Amino acid sequence: MGGGGEFPWWGNLGGPVQRHIVTYSISPYKQRLFAGALSQGVFNTYRRVSSQAFYIGNI
Repeated sequence: MGGGGEFPWWGNLGGPVQRHIVTYSISPYKQRLFAGALSQGVFNTYRRVSSQAFYIGNI
């Protein structure tokens, strides 16, 4: 299962060497962490409280 034999080992396929390829990425936790939290949070809280108001009122 080594590199010898008929087929080259994975990653060493004999093609031209790729150089000067740089990729940048940013963590998903850093990308607008609280985007829309305030505006969507108010409406979501109202929706949840109003859906539970009947159950709370019956106690």
